[in-house]
Amino acid sequence: MPDVPTFSEFGYDVTIAFAWGVGMPAGTPEPIVEKFGNAVIQAMRDTGADQAVIEEGLDPVLLGPDEAQAYVDQQVEIYTELLPILQALHGES
Repeated sequence: MPDVPTFSEFGYDVTIAFAWGVGMPAGTPEPIVEKFGNAVIQAMRDTGADQAVIEEGLDPVLLGPDEAQAYVDQQVEIYTELLPILQALHGES
């Protein structure tokens, strides 16, 4: 998009990340969640998928179930605070 200022040009120090992951149904027993989570991380490493992500210019962070949930909770908090500000700037209520 030409002629669109960046956040930095507006004076905001912003880092935006994207994430993808896998989930399990609520109520899945914790040992299964842990085993599956560890298997996904190991598969990323063993198959070279993590290296493919690096080659695309991204920085993979492999999180276990607890860390992933903490990350999601943090993102919800950030965007819950940010959304009304963005809506106000855009003239929405």
